[in-house]
Amino acid sequence: MRFGSRLVITVVTAFGLAAPGLAPVAAQDGDPGQAPAGADLLEAALVLAPAAPAAPVTRNYPGGAPCNSTLQACISGSADGDTVVIAANTYLTASLSITRAVNLVGGGPLPSSVKLRPTSGRMLTYSGVALTATYVLSNVMVENAVNSSGSGGGIRINGDAPPPLFYGIVISNNQATVASLGGGIRVITPMTVTILNSVIFSNTTVGDGGGISVAGSLYMENSRVEANTAGGAGGGVIADGAIVISNTRFISNTANTGGGLHGPGGMTLTNAFFDKNVALTGSGGAIFALNSSFTVALVSTSFVSRTQIINNSASAHGGGLYTNGGVFIKGEGRFSNNKALNGEGGGFYIGRNLVDDFPNNVDNI
Repeated sequence: MRFGSRLVITVVTAFGLAAPGLAPVAAQDGDPGQAPAGADLLEAALVLAPAAPAAPVTRNYPGGAPCNSTLQACISGSADGDTVVIAANTYLTASLSITRAVNLVGGGPLPSSVKLRPTSGRMLTYSGVALTATYVLSNVMVENAVNSSGSGGGIRINGDAPPPLFYGIVISNNQATVASLGGGIRVITPMTVTILNSVIFSNTTVGDGGGISVAGSLYMENSRVEANTAGGAGGGVIADGAIVISNTRFISNTANTGGGLHGPGGMTLTNAFFDKNVALTGSGGAIFALNSSFTVALVSTSFVSRTQIINNSASAHGGGLYTNGGVFIKGEGRFSNNKALNGEGGGFYIGRNLVDDFPNNVDNI
């Protein structure tokens, strides 16, 4: 274990229309200022009242128009709020531009029942779409995309498009081959990204974020991040904002720094599992937290599902975890067999202080 300046810090985790009126009624001929009565008033209301928005529609692809040709035509022909269900055993090779606020849902029993595999370029690009967290990309597999013209190998959410909820997706074997971010997913919008019940597997970038790169905060639950590679930082995941991880496994990810997970420092990791992640030239084999003002919280709610950081390595400091801030351990975690090959802190390299509310069996902090 290596401690820098010893400061006492306090950890605080924070995550935490009226209907339009009618226009004034114009004066009637021969009777200035007098409102129309009876049928005339009803007619005026009908003319001036805003039309009710159309109810959302669920469309099947392939199906009736506009979903009877390509998936792109189906999406572009839908209205904001609609849902497009892609039939099971669908295999698509054309890249998609998402310009409508629609839900995209795979209709098969598994994400692999709907494969989105472009012949060239990125698979999905979201631009200028007024999404909210209620919109989903769900139950599909995005794989084998090779993007050589910017960030986001498989999926890119541009800065003018809030991210959808990623639920039950598989992002696999995608590449960003220029000096860019996000081999699997790149979200440019500085907002919270939510990923649930998903697999991020074997994606690559020459820049940062082999699996995922997020400009804002990240919430990830019940997922797996495995065998992703970054030429820069964050082999599995990199995020610029707060990071909350729950019941998620980071396995065999590789980067120069932060082999599994890289962030500014505000992290809460509950029942998380980090195994065999590697920082090739820098620090933080499993986890790298940069900002000294924040604390990394490692939380275990039970012995069976506890947080574990095991078998990770870094060329420099912090084989398991590197942070310029502090570490708070809650519950019975497991931290063992991590290595700092040419530096300090085989298990943890901590810049400020460590608070442990449980007598953890820490083999090599």
